[in-house]
Amino acid sequence: MYQSVATVVPTKLYTFSAFVIAFATYTFMKGNYKLLGSFGCALAVILSGSPLVTLATVVRDKSTASLPFATSFTTWCNAFSWASYGLLVAHDPMVPTSNYY
Repeated sequence: MYQSVATVVPTKLYTFSAFVIAFATYTFMKGNYKLLGSFGCALAVILSGSPLVTLATVVRDKSTASLPFATSFTTWCNAFSWASYGLLVAHDPMVPTSNYY
């Protein structure tokens, strides 16, 4: 029988999320803040690059209609604000690294 998408439990996503949370918690408890900061930077870069998943469609169709403008603009504003905060206020290299470069 056909199963609706809304009733399918994304077990792999939940498992991956649990591992991410467990790793971050373990790293925090061990006091390895540099590794935790690098992990957070990597996740921020992945999140910021997520609208670029449609880049192949843009190149193939030679149209930017498939790019989500609202998501891209909001991600840019968020990255700009965090990079500014990291550079001007916190003076913490982990904050602007993933947002500035």
